[in-house]
Amino acid sequence: MALSSCSKPILIPAHDDWHRIHNLDLLAGSYEFKGQVKLAEELLREFFSLPANDGLFASYQGDWPRFLISRGRYVEALSAAGQMTQGKFPLQRSMGHLLAGRALVALNRADEAQQELARAEKESENVPESDPEPLMPQPRRLLDGQRNILRGEIALRKGNAVEANAQLGEVLNGFVRVRGSGDRVIYLFTMLYIAQRARSADDWDLAETAAKQMLVFDPSYAGGHYVAAVVAEHKGDFAIARMEFTVAESHWEQADPELSEIIDVDKKLAASMR
Repeated sequence: MALSSCSKPILIPAHDDWHRIHNLDLLAGSYEFKGQVKLAEELLREFFSLPANDGLFASYQGDWPRFLISRGRYVEALSAAGQMTQGKFPLQRSMGHLLAGRALVALNRADEAQQELARAEKESENVPESDPEPLMPQPRRLLDGQRNILRGEIALRKGNAVEANAQLGEVLNGFVRVRGSGDRVIYLFTMLYIAQRARSADDWDLAETAAKQMLVFDPSYAGGHYVAAVVAEHKGDFAIARMEFTVAESHWEQADPELSEIIDVDKKLAASMR
């Protein structure tokens, strides 16, 4: 039956439009992949501001504090994660506590991070075992990933290198095993952050593991080549370092000029020419 010429379009509120919600997150990830973090930030801010209408969507809003953590904006990340801990869905609150814990670790407040981990585990008792939509990620699996990252980061901060390498090494391996997932870019960004934390803790074995796993996961991601270059430089293999820095620069050719990683790449390549 043909539609009447006087039919009016139906306006759907943004928070009820799954396509808009989903595409905001996907497009933000695409920009972040290319190093265009300013554009990614605008989209993730909007994504986070939309009222969540179910627990799974609410938990995915954790991509905003995750982004802030990755850019070293730990106080802002802690505030955003705190908002999630006050949400109406157990999955949202549990994810918020885990991300708050990760921000606290970065702020050198590991004992408080441990408390957030305990709160997350308490909240997770109320999270359903599976999502009613079979094609969506299972809630418990989402929490398990962040829980393992937090445990590994706490161990790394406290200087427990063996435990940190075992915990975070398994996280990295787990990401590679599911690299066909729709969350693949988020896994890459988390791998880059783990490598950064490892370097800060002078754990070069973990940093090298992260670099290798990132290149297996997606060799077109500049971050993997960047970490491989930094690791090679640390080992004194300057030819490999120069090659990997050059590849990273080519993949980040559209990146924001203020991106800290690309600034470092440019400095290292300029120094190698001298």
